[in-house]
Amino acid sequence: MDGDQIYLTINGFYLEANMGGGFGCNLSNTNPCSTEVFTIEKRSGTPGSRILQSDRVSFRTSGNYYLVATYAGGADLQATSTTVNYWEIFSLSVQQ
Repeated sequence: MDGDQIYLTINGFYLEANMGGGFGCNLSNTNPCSTEVFTIEKRSGTPGSRILQSDRVSFRTSGNYYLVATYAGGADLQATSTTVNYWEIFSLSVQQ
């Protein structure tokens, strides 16, 4: 659901927004901590509703920064933006 707190994992490692945001991200922990919690925010459809396949979403860190696909995904993933623009919006693809 829009506004839920989630973890993002890749190959068993949790995505961390260093210091809760304002810096880069890394995948170094196999156990979650507070800097690895993200709030998912729906950017398409009805706000506050269930998030569906292909919905556009953003991810807010515990320090109120947003994940950024730097250079439209051509560089590092960072958590440095305080506003949502083009590079802070992701298309959700659910794996089951």
